[in-house]
Amino acid sequence: MAKKRTNSKKSVRTKSEKKSQDLEKNSEVSKEVISKIAKDLLTGNDKNPYYYGSIVIQNLDELQNHLHNFSEHEAGWLADWIDYLGDNHTAIKIRENPNEFKTIINERYLELKKLKER
Repeated sequence: MAKKRTNSKKSVRTKSEKKSQDLEKNSEVSKEVISKIAKDLLTGNDKNPYYYGSIVIQNLDELQNHLHNFSEHEAGWLADWIDYLGDNHTAIKIRENPNEFKTIINERYLELKKLKER
């Protein structure tokens, strides 16, 4: 029995349009997620601070100010705290490259600060 032919060009366009719509939807979700991460990390509201000796660090801004005090062997602890604040993505990057934790934190701080300023 022969299969019924369909207009494949129309079907391709429809799939392409659907992918485009899905990408737009994912982009909007990503913006919402990033905005929440920015707010959580930059304010530290409702989260316990990170204690480093006599220094109390409440948010990513304060961590940025004291980043020079930390060494590579403390990168894992910082990753855990950043994960606790809500930024799993940055925590994973730090755990994968602990020797680059200062650069990773600095880049994320600058990225989130730009988003918050908008």
